[in-house]
Amino acid sequence: MENVKKYIQENKKDFFIKGNVSEEEVEKAEERLSFAFDKHFRTYLKEYGIISYESMETAGLGVSEGSYLNTVTLTLEIKGKYTSFPSNSVILENIGEDNYVIYTMLKGVFQWSPNRNTKIDDTLEGFLLKRFKEVIK
Repeated sequence: MENVKKYIQENKKDFFIKGNVSEEEVEKAEERLSFAFDKHFRTYLKEYGIISYESMETAGLGVSEGSYLNTVTLTLEIKGKYTSFPSNSVILENIGEDNYVIYTMLKGVFQWSPNRNTKIDDTLEGFLLKRFKEVIK
C-alpha cells in the first residue's frame, strides 16, 4: 500500500480520507462479518477508513453504521440478499443496479453481480491506483 500512500500524499488536497480507524473498530467489523481481514485490507481500513477522490468513493470504516460508505453494513445487506455473494469478501463500491466492486481477501478485487464475478485486479493497491487514474481522465 506504499504506492497508494505516496499517491495520496502527492495529491492530498483532492482526497477526503476518514483515517485513524482503531484496531478495536477493525476487530468489531471482522466479528460482525465472521471472517478475518488480510493485512492489506486492515492497512486500508486503519490508514484511510474510506477514500473519496473526485467521483470515486470507496467504502470502509470510520463512518456511521447507516452510512452508504460503511463496508460492514453494505456487505451484510448484500450477503443477506444474495447467497451467491463470495465468502471472505467486502464491498468497496456500489456501482449501481446490483453491481459492486468487492475485495476478496487474498484473491483480489472483482466486479460482482448476482450473475457474474469478474476479476479487476490481483491486489487492493493495484485496484486503488487504477481507480485514482480513471477518475482524473
